[in-house]
Amino acid sequence: MDKWPIGVFASIDAGLGVKLEVAHELGVPTIQLHAPEKSTRTQANADAFLARLDELGIKLTAVFGGFDGESYADIPTTQKTIGLVPEETRAARATEMKEIADFAKLLKCNVVALHIGFIPHSQLGDPAYDAIVDVTRDVCDHCKANGQNLHLETGQETADGLLQFLSDVGRDNLFVNFDPANMIL
Repeated sequence: MDKWPIGVFASIDAGLGVKLEVAHELGVPTIQLHAPEKSTRTQANADAFLARLDELGIKLTAVFGGFDGESYADIPTTQKTIGLVPEETRAARATEMKEIADFAKLLKCNVVALHIGFIPHSQLGDPAYDAIVDVTRDVCDHCKANGQNLHLETGQETADGLLQFLSDVGRDNLFVNFDPANMIL
């Protein structure tokens, strides 16, 4: 496999991204999977999905977490609704992200990813910033116990701000899943 193979976003049940058959027909060798609904995150479904990937010769590179209530309608809505940043949904989403990591483990996938949201432009000692650092550490620690890395979909932060956040989280299994489209945010 190439060092940087082309991949596409796909899903099991949400209708997001490209269907596996289309990826196969186009010769796309890898996918990032949008995590399915909780009720379908079962061992049986994981086994069936892995068999289908094997049949098509497609490699799963990441399982991507998304949450109910997220909206990319405009920048202010994105800031209020995406990822682990919104305080009202943070605890439930962190729990769900850990469940998604557990499902990714069933899929033998060592990368879990998510849009973390708009990280406050701040530093340690600011309660809003500290809360995002703490929840990211918590999810990283769960992923580490599963032998997984956590990739943050990002791009809207400054390079300095992102590097500071990664340093403040201080986990060796935290990486960036860079999305250039986010630079317009």
